[in-house]
Amino acid sequence: MGVTLSKTKPVKSLDTIGSFSAAGILFRNQTHVLAGYQPHKKNPCITGIGGSRKDGESAIQTAWRETIEELFDCERVPPKLLQLCETKFPPHDWFSRGEYICFLYSFDDLKAFLKIVKRVRLPTSLYEYYPLNLLELLMNRKHSETSEIESLCVLPFVRETRGVLHIHEEFCLDMDQTFLD
Repeated sequence: MGVTLSKTKPVKSLDTIGSFSAAGILFRNQTHVLAGYQPHKKNPCITGIGGSRKDGESAIQTAWRETIEELFDCERVPPKLLQLCETKFPPHDWFSRGEYICFLYSFDDLKAFLKIVKRVRLPTSLYEYYPLNLLELLMNRKHSETSEIESLCVLPFVRETRGVLHIHEEFCLDMDQTFLD
């Protein structure tokens, strides 16, 4: 079972969100975060889950739509699913970095969200069976070279004061050698 996020301060009202151009969701516990590998960017990288706003969307709608699209590689998010996510999952907190809004959720929230995805029967080619927990979301995802996020990963939470998270060059070489055909 995931760690519940502690609420040391009241969550800021969503009504206080100003202008934004993109939004996303950060699923986490006290030690780890969910991320994705995006190979199609100019500089391929591991990123958070989120993306650009569409006309008329609120920040929370943008964040959930982008999350659903990126986790399940679906072209169209059913309005029913988007509405369920928006009403059933108020964020634990949120912050902004310029024009980007990030909503914070726990891994327990992710597990509850996955149950709703199964119930709604979201069309996806990335999973033979709907994942119901973090491990299944990570390990049962099919490889797709056309998905915005090619694969998912869990990273350790690293505070800025301890430096930037780097992957050791020799470990990258080990991975390359492992996956050679």
